[in-house]
Amino acid sequence: MKNNYTFIAITLLLLVFLGFNANVLLRNRAIPKPLAKIVCNTIKTESEAIAVTANYPEVKDFEKRMKEASQPIVLRAERNKNNWNVQVAENQSNHLATFNWYTIDSCGKLKCSFSIYDKTGKYIRGSTEKEYPCK
Repeated sequence: MKNNYTFIAITLLLLVFLGFNANVLLRNRAIPKPLAKIVCNTIKTESEAIAVTANYPEVKDFEKRMKEASQPIVLRAERNKNNWNVQVAENQSNHLATFNWYTIDSCGKLKCSFSIYDKTGKYIRGSTEKEYPCK
């Protein structure tokens, strides 16, 4: 038993003398790297993508204004790889008048939109060519 304590004490003294510490030893351990790409996949259907989009303040405001004007609106989504492109539009008698296009990722986060709004739903500006369509 005494030999074990002596060995440990000598080893620790050597480590201190050589400038090592516990952090260096731990840093050199093989620690698995995090996954490069996290796949969320919570938005799996068209109706889920539409529901996320319908909750944006500007979409709620648009829906309210169109309801007051007795103008029906359309929200439709199409899948594009891991994203959903959602169109919000007035349903005119002979065409759709687009209010905005949104690109939603599979986690339900807004990636980009044709027009930019603040958190309250107030229009800020149109997107630039570099911002929309997003990749």
